[in-house]
Amino acid sequence: MEVIINVFKEIQKLLTPPRAFSWQTLIWLSIFSWIMSSLSTEPVQNILAFMGWIFLITGVNWATIVNPPKIAGFSVGPWFTGALVCIFIFGNWTEGRSSIALIFWPPISAIIACIPDFFAPGLKFRFPPLSVRPRIVILLASNLLISCWLQFYFVLQSWVEQYPTLLLLDNLQKSAFLVRIGTPSELEPRGKLILNSLEPKLRDQLNNRAWPDVERWLINKKITLEVIRKQAQKELKPQEEDFWWVLKYEVSSAGSGYNLKLRSVWQGPRPKQGEYYLEKVCQIRQVPRRANTKSSGETTEAGELYVGQVKCNPVSDLLFISTRNRA
Repeated sequence: MEVIINVFKEIQKLLTPPRAFSWQTLIWLSIFSWIMSSLSTEPVQNILAFMGWIFLITGVNWATIVNPPKIAGFSVGPWFTGALVCIFIFGNWTEGRSSIALIFWPPISAIIACIPDFFAPGLKFRFPPLSVRPRIVILLASNLLISCWLQFYFVLQSWVEQYPTLLLLDNLQKSAFLVRIGTPSELEPRGKLILNSLEPKLRDQLNNRAWPDVERWLINKKITLEVIRKQAQKELKPQEEDFWWVLKYEVSSAGSGYNLKLRSVWQGPRPKQGEYYLEKVCQIRQVPRRANTKSSGETTEAGELYVGQVKCNPVSDLLFISTRNRA
């Protein structure tokens, strides 16, 4: 209990303003502004919240100048202030905006760290002394470099999320920037999902359908399969890489039925010259079904009607055909 009391006393001592114009006063003004903002309505609410952020950023910057926090002898105060500035500018950390805030954080912090060098005592503007200018250049350049690397990371992460198939095409052993960490996750190529989504559509179209109609359907397969593909893709969560998956198909005779070979071909970037594809083979057979047919009279005769039946094999593993072998 005594420890808790001592902690509260230290916090009270730290935040008690020694005079009216101090960083502690600005921190309390920011808290007061946010409390009043929560009790107000627009547009007063927005104005008070804005002032709260200004007071907080100014107060924290002042506090880090008076008592600079250091890591390995290097003052990191401007980076605390820079983080607050980024949160203030980019608002709530929703998806997409958080990455922008992180990218701008290093250069904004570097600019804040360099600002005191442009002012003489009494807040008079001056050009930095020659002895300080190399430090300013190195500080700005190094933080811009960090910002570029952060941007590069988010670009690569976006590619991986939108084009997950790229991770299946290459083991990344020759990559200068990407390294696999841990065991590879069970990632399925997008083309496999597309082919599997076609199977129930084919069953709905051809199962228990009169065999002559099934054959006519196969004759017009280019139109009908394209319609089915669009319907199936609407049920999948859209991804950027869908554009690079091309559906190809081939029909061949197999006894009294047909084999429909569906092939999902990757047309996007690839590590080797050739064609990556997934394959799914569906057997379309004619099976007898008992049916009742009415003659010209009122009597009913039993007849036999042949209908279609679809049975599909599982999707193959990711296959590769070299264009050199084709040549």
